[in-house]
Amino acid sequence: MIISFSNKFIFFRPKKVGSTTIEFFLSNHLKFPDIWIKDKIEDDYFYKKHKIKSNYEHYSGKKRFSFTKIITNIFILIKFIFGKKKPFESLFVSKYDNLNTHSNFKDLSKIYNKEYLKDFVIISVMRDPFEQIISYAYHKAWQKKINLNNRNEISIINQIIIDNHKKFFSENEKYLNYPTKTKKFFLKLENLEKDIDKLSEILNIKLKVFKRLKLRSQLRNKKFNKRNLTKNTLKKLYQNNNFKKIIKLGNY
Repeated sequence: MIISFSNKFIFFRPKKVGSTTIEFFLSNHLKFPDIWIKDKIEDDYFYKKHKIKSNYEHYSGKKRFSFTKIITNIFILIKFIFGKKKPFESLFVSKYDNLNTHSNFKDLSKIYNKEYLKDFVIISVMRDPFEQIISYAYHKAWQKKINLNNRNEISIINQIIIDNHKKFFSENEKYLNYPTKTKKFFLKLENLEKDIDKLSEILNIKLKVFKRLKLRSQLRNKKFNKRNLTKNTLKKLYQNNNFKKIIKLGNY
């Protein structure tokens, strides 16, 4: 997630839309004290492992001493004495500490009022929802350490989609809805370079498109696509209103 005070834009990151790539090249146009909320997985497996470095460092806001954290840590110490282990919390906090890399407009409006946020261009990303949910299914299989092979791959991926599509698209729906007077721009992953050119005009800055970066590209079987989805899976998806909303909004 990015809050750019210097260029007046906010970037919200839906899941499984290639947002790591987009966030990376947007970060190269940030100036202090723009906010860039980091993600531990990306830090460990993307930026560090592949030695990829932005022109701007992650920054989550100025830290201030918090007296309430002293009280919190006292309670943690008491619980520790009685056998409940929990790490102590930092005594220095930022107002952005409750945000994460996939925070949405509702989360941010707890920090800034909606009138203030009207001055920013809200940027988010859309992707063909079939590709989006298939990508999610492979990631889910990886998380559960499921061994996919030629015999079980189609059935397992379809079942993961059936079991998770409602929750997945419900969570991603938060990135589609904004107050009516909000200035917003949706990048389409399939049309990324042209949409970046349009965004450059809107923000009045020259956005440089970097080579597409992939965080966990080895997880996905590129040959698996919509044609591998069963009739039952397709039926479930077309009954999902949040899935259909992306189809309509993105003209997929």
